[in-house]
Amino acid sequence: MKTVSFEQLVGEVMQAVGTQPSPARSVLEAAIEQMRGHLAAGEPVELAPDIMLQPSAGVAVAEAVEGKVYRILLVVGAVDFFTNTMVQRLTGPKTNVAVAEGADAAWKKVESETPDLVIVDSTVDNPRELVSRIKETKGTSLIAVVRIYPEGVDPNAVDGLRVCEDESLAEPFELDELVGLVEDELTRKEDEEAFFDHEIHFQLRTTEQYVEQANDLIARLVDQVQMADENKAAISVAFREAIDNAARHGNKNQENRIVDIIYLLDKEKATITVEDEGDGFDTEMFVTRGREGNAVAAARERNQAGRVGGLGIMLMLKCLDDLEYNAVGNLVKLTKFVA
Repeated sequence: MKTVSFEQLVGEVMQAVGTQPSPARSVLEAAIEQMRGHLAAGEPVELAPDIMLQPSAGVAVAEAVEGKVYRILLVVGAVDFFTNTMVQRLTGPKTNVAVAEGADAAWKKVESETPDLVIVDSTVDNPRELVSRIKETKGTSLIAVVRIYPEGVDPNAVDGLRVCEDESLAEPFELDELVGLVEDELTRKEDEEAFFDHEIHFQLRTTEQYVEQANDLIARLVDQVQMADENKAAISVAFREAIDNAARHGNKNQENRIVDIIYLLDKEKATITVEDEGDGFDTEMFVTRGREGNAVAAARERNQAGRVGGLGIMLMLKCLDDLEYNAVGNLVKLTKFVA
């Protein structure tokens, strides 16, 4: 039995509708991605009255996706010999590589072409701004981002508020390292696209200025969600309380300590985790009393013991659909359903 290749389908679609290869390829890739998601969720896909894909056919769709050509965008300060070397090394049967000079040109390509992966070279001006724009924007946040750092710069250092790339390399490095990282990131991206609509990880030093910047960032993220305005306000209020607790009670307002935040959006809910570097606290008592409406008594006991807090948990519980702490008490997960 003959197997029809993805490239053959692209050619046939191009001839049938009289379009160029790029639009035909984009439409087919998008259709396959959507079918894969529905099948993974156990939903049959009716392509035509006489063609039905059942969830058990997901393997066939996955194989078709494996045949796609991934789009990689390499962002540099200026094209040089090493740029061409990287392009040659990264280009293969399943990968096409485009080059953009500068963050502004790169963002225009990201908006218009939505590559699968972006590599931000160490020669780019304002690389943090480009990473932030990609990750803050719902339509582009799932693009895998690999950032290359100059020699001597710590990729994990947090200076202010930092929106994190997905992976990083520090110069000098072997091109094989970059190729391996790209392959891993493309695989991860395929897996996470089946579950998430928006994903962003950011970190900040514990100062009032950066805490406010984090609140503003969450407000921008939540504003992109299709949910009622009162629900947007509720999760923003809960986050403000959570990060304030992390900064004041967890990190004791010590600037050298970090608050780590992950925002995830799927079809059903928005989830925010806030983690500090403190020692934690007895969450069970405060969460239980908050659910029972006895947070005032808990706060009074805490105040008599020379500590503060307690009422914030009741506030968060009223704003959210679910509130969870880890066993230590230095990580809290906020959940709000979209509907």
